[in-house]
Amino acid sequence: MNPMLAYYYTALLLAVLVGAWLLLGWLSSLLGGWSKLASRYELKRPFTGKTFPTRSAMMGMTRYASCLTMGVNQEGLYLEVFIWMRISHPPLFIPWTDMIGKIEDSWLTKILVLTFKPVPRVSMELPMNTVLELKEAAHNSKAFPEIA
Repeated sequence: MNPMLAYYYTALLLAVLVGAWLLLGWLSSLLGGWSKLASRYELKRPFTGKTFPTRSAMMGMTRYASCLTMGVNQEGLYLEVFIWMRISHPPLFIPWTDMIGKIEDSWLTKILVLTFKPVPRVSMELPMNTVLELKEAAHNSKAFPEIA
């Protein structure tokens, strides 16, 4: 095989893989609702507060399995995905007053389903153990008031 042809095929394969990765990231942001939340809650400055890496959540049709960093402070909830997904998933900061939670039964456990007042068509499901950690670290009674 011609060495130049092998280089072209390699470059083409890399371009296709990068394009597919970008497309999948964009689609997951769109289908899950992250892009809708980002239009209102994109965080453009560094987050200050307690963070919890490798957390999971379900947002719309997108499952974020152990790839979220969640954080809390007195004012609200911080969400960030791993670095390789950030092109279509900017960091978010959502004030406590914009969230409505509802406890629901899941297959084996309870979950908290959050909806967002300004973006009511987007919902996020959080495992209860994560919610309890976040609530304790927030030191604010407005953080997840559904949890006693």
